[in-house]
Amino acid sequence: MTPYDVEKKSFHDVIRLYSDVRAMQIRETKRENDKGNDNKVIRRPAGDSWF
Repeated sequence: MTPYDVEKKSFHDVIRLYSDVRAMQIRETKRENDKGNDNKVIRRPAGDSWF
């Protein structure tokens, strides 16, 4: 959508589009988290002394 498209739509329609996109992002993130637990990296803070 361009800014001109947003100006043509009512405020309610723009908010509804935004909520639909946000819900889709949340579903995708949840799907990625459920699918790929094997590729998580466990990190621990490094100390000052390397030796």
